[in-house]
Amino acid sequence: MNQAKSSIAPATTAVLLGFGFFFTTSGVKIRVAPKAWQRAKARIRSLTSRRWSVAMEYRIMRLNQYVRGWMGYFRLADTPASSGIWMSGSAVDCAKSAGRNGNASAPRSRTCVHSGSGPTWPGNGA
Repeated sequence: MNQAKSSIAPATTAVLLGFGFFFTTSGVKIRVAPKAWQRAKARIRSLTSRRWSVAMEYRIMRLNQYVRGWMGYFRLADTPASSGIWMSGSAVDCAKSAGRNGNASAPRSRTCVHSGSGPTWPGNGA
């Protein structure tokens, strides 16, 4: 048994394959673990970054692939609607900036990042 990967923890802090758990009056529910959510946000930021000089069609295709796969994997989680709003907002911000500039390139000091805080669940400190 790998001691580094094994632990005994309360269900509210335990994470299993990117899923976390929280309690409600109706019982235990499944959520996306905060670390997995942060990795997803970082990946979406990189896919919508204006520093990545690719055609908008290709960018949208890659973003759709990632989001569909991510949503498919975490379909069991009770994810708040704000997560979809954050994801679509990031893509819209990127599309707007590309339209202003005439292409997907921009000055190196700016990136296309949506400043939303992401979803909140009971028990994750938000």
